[in-house]
Amino acid sequence: MKMTYKMAALLTLSLLCALATVAEGVELPRVFGDGMVLQRDKPVNVWGWGEPGETITVEFGGQQETVAVAEDGRWLLKLDPMPANARPQVLKVRGQQRQCTALS
Repeated sequence: MKMTYKMAALLTLSLLCALATVAEGVELPRVFGDGMVLQRDKPVNVWGWGEPGETITVEFGGQQETVAVAEDGRWLLKLDPMPANARPQVLKVRGQQRQCTALS
Protein backbone atom coordinates (compact mmCIF):
# COMPACT_ATOMS: atom_id res chain seq x y z
CA MET A 1 0.00 0.00 0.00
CA LYS A 2 1.32 3.41 -0.97
CA MET A 3 1.83 5.83 1.95
CA THR A 4 0.04 9.11 1.32
CA TYR A 5 0.93 12.50 2.73
CA LYS A 6 -1.95 12.30 5.23
CA MET A 7 -0.89 8.85 6.42
CA ALA A 8 2.71 10.02 6.87
CA ALA A 9 1.54 13.15 8.74
CA LEU A 10 -0.74 11.09 10.99
CA LEU A 11 2.07 8.66 11.77
CA THR A 12 4.44 11.53 12.56
CA LEU A 13 1.87 13.30 14.76
CA SER A 14 1.06 10.08 16.58
CA LEU A 15 4.74 9.48 17.25
CA LEU A 16 5.28 13.05 18.46
CA CYS A 17 2.26 12.93 20.77
CA ALA A 18 3.34 9.51 22.04
CA LEU A 19 6.74 10.96 22.85
CA ALA A 20 5.03 13.86 24.62
CA THR A 21 3.17 11.41 26.84
CA VAL A 22 6.45 9.88 27.98
CA ALA A 23 7.75 13.22 29.21
CA GLU A 24 6.03 15.46 31.69
CA GLY A 25 3.56 17.90 30.18
CA VAL A 26 0.35 18.05 28.23
CA GLU A 27 -1.22 14.82 26.94
CA LEU A 28 -4.18 14.32 24.61
CA PRO A 29 -6.36 11.26 24.08
CA ARG A 30 -5.93 9.42 20.78
CA VAL A 31 -9.24 10.76 19.47
CA PHE A 32 -7.45 14.02 18.61
CA GLY A 33 -5.43 13.48 15.46
CA ASP A 34 -5.04 14.24 11.78
CA GLY A 35 -8.23 14.04 9.78
CA MET A 36 -10.58 14.30 12.74
CA VAL A 37 -14.03 15.72 12.01
CA LEU A 38 -15.92 17.89 14.48
CA GLN A 39 -19.69 18.32 14.75
CA ARG A 40 -20.75 21.67 13.32
CA ASP A 41 -22.85 24.13 15.35
CA LYS A 42 -22.09 22.27 18.62
CA PRO A 43 -19.67 23.13 21.43
CA VAL A 44 -16.41 21.18 21.14
CA ASN A 45 -14.94 19.53 24.23
CA VAL A 46 -11.15 19.35 24.31
CA TRP A 47 -9.56 17.45 27.18
CA GLY A 48 -6.38 15.77 28.32
CA TRP A 49 -3.87 15.43 31.12
CA GLY A 50 -1.01 17.50 32.46
CA GLU A 51 0.86 18.51 35.56
CA PRO A 52 -1.44 19.81 38.32
CA GLY A 53 -1.61 23.60 38.20
CA GLU A 54 -0.14 23.77 34.68
CA THR A 55 -1.82 26.20 32.27
CA ILE A 56 -3.13 24.66 29.03
CA THR A 57 -3.92 26.81 25.98
CA VAL A 58 -6.04 25.48 23.10
CA GLU A 59 -6.27 27.27 19.74
CA PHE A 60 -8.69 26.21 17.00
CA GLY A 61 -10.77 27.91 14.31
CA GLY A 62 -9.89 31.43 15.45
CA GLN A 63 -10.65 30.65 19.11
CA GLN A 64 -8.21 30.53 22.00
CA GLU A 65 -9.14 29.18 25.43
CA THR A 66 -7.04 28.59 28.53
CA VAL A 67 -7.60 26.26 31.48
CA ALA A 68 -5.60 25.12 34.51
CA VAL A 69 -4.92 21.43 35.09
CA ALA A 70 -6.81 20.11 38.14
CA GLU A 71 -5.15 18.42 41.12
CA ASP A 72 -5.94 14.98 39.63
CA GLY A 73 -3.99 15.89 36.46
CA ARG A 74 -7.04 16.26 34.19
CA TRP A 75 -8.25 19.28 32.24
CA LEU A 76 -11.28 20.05 30.09
CA LEU A 77 -12.46 23.08 28.16
CA LYS A 78 -15.20 23.84 25.63
CA LEU A 79 -14.78 25.70 22.38
CA ASP A 80 -17.74 27.68 21.08
CA PRO A 81 -19.90 26.15 18.31
CA MET A 82 -18.50 26.69 14.81
CA PRO A 83 -20.18 26.59 11.40
CA ALA A 84 -19.36 23.93 8.81
CA ASN A 85 -16.00 24.46 7.14
CA ALA A 86 -14.38 22.34 4.43
CA ARG A 87 -10.95 23.93 4.88
CA PRO A 88 -8.41 22.10 7.06
CA GLN A 89 -7.87 23.66 10.49
CA VAL A 90 -5.08 23.15 13.01
CA LEU A 91 -5.80 22.29 16.65
CA LYS A 92 -2.95 23.54 18.84
CA VAL A 93 -2.73 22.45 22.47
CA ARG A 94 0.09 23.94 24.51
CA GLY A 95 1.17 23.34 28.05
CA GLN A 96 4.07 24.98 29.78
CA GLN A 97 6.37 22.13 28.73
CA ARG A 98 4.87 20.40 25.66
CA GLN A 99 2.74 21.08 22.60
CA CYS A 100 0.66 18.81 20.34
CA THR A 101 -0.98 19.74 17.05
CA ALA A 102 -3.57 17.94 14.96
CA LEU A 103 -4.99 18.72 11.53
CA SER A 104 -8.75 18.64 11.24
